[in-house]
Amino acid sequence: MAKGIRSLLDTVIQALPQVGNLGLLFFLLFFIFAALGVELFSKLECSDERPCRGLDKHAHFKD
Repeated sequence: MAKGIRSLLDTVIQALPQVGNLGLLFFLLFFIFAALGVELFSKLECSDERPCRGLDKHAHFKD
């Protein structure tokens, strides 16, 4: 049983660099889409005709 656990731990340790690369890729994609969302929605104008539900003085894309 200990030999199987040791083999499993060795496999996990060998896979860590690939997991790090995948995490970096996900971080970059998240950052790109977050920046794109801020760029697209920062000039959103709210008025009586278009109330912008969900946005207020605390939740907006201006900062």
